[in-house]
Amino acid sequence: ELEEHRRAGHVKFHPACAECRTGGIRSRPHRRQGAGLRPGGDLSIDISGPHTPGLWPSDAPEARARRAQYFILGAFKSYDQEECVERNRNEAFAESAGTRSAHTGDNAAKAVGSGAVHAESESEEKVKMDGKMLYYVRALETKNLRETIPAISSIVNQINAQFRCKAVFRIHGDKASELTGEHVEQYCEPRGVTDTHTAGFDPNSNGRAEGGMDVIKTRARIMLQQLGRPGRRLWPLALHHVCWCLRAG
Repeated sequence: ELEEHRRAGHVKFHPACAECRTGGIRSRPHRRQGAGLRPGGDLSIDISGPHTPGLWPSDAPEARARRAQYFILGAFKSYDQEECVERNRNEAFAESAGTRSAHTGDNAAKAVGSGAVHAESESEEKVKMDGKMLYYVRALETKNLRETIPAISSIVNQINAQFRCKAVFRIHGDKASELTGEHVEQYCEPRGVTDTHTAGFDPNSNGRAEGGMDVIKTRARIMLQQLGRPGRRLWPLALHHVCWCLRAG
């Protein structure tokens, strides 16, 4: 019977068939990570332009008349393992300290100590974040706030969706009002995101975004070299493809 099942191409699941059991993966259900094991990180942003008007990176009919002249780059740096362990330890201490009033004497010390040790041991075993740099890009027609804030929001939402939790805890940019001004702070504050900026005269203070600009521009330029002058209009699409390739490794 088992041989006939295999010759038929495993049409139905057979519990005695090793190939069916392996392909079904019935013994390893997918489980959600605990809240203390979820990743997080900082998002560095920067704007580049103006550039040659390029095709808008969308196949929607209403986007055919739009032309990209600027783009905003987001460089997301996830926490490494040591930073995750430290964050989990601090969260465990804060949680136990909040309930300390319900304990007295040795019970309070045991409650605080056990919570911190448990969180530390659990995070050291399971957290395997390597601090990889991830790049995201959004095309812009202008540097107006009505475009930059939705672009920043789109990048943050994409990162959160990728990690399936709130992953962006800080947004860092230069002193330009379209990146870290008052309106951007009003966007970040209700979402629990800290908005920081450089002093305004030192590009090295935003090294992640500045370095990311060099990386993606160089690779996009290499992609477009063989297309000649008409290919210059495709630079927004090339940037998106470069960022996707870098995220995919």
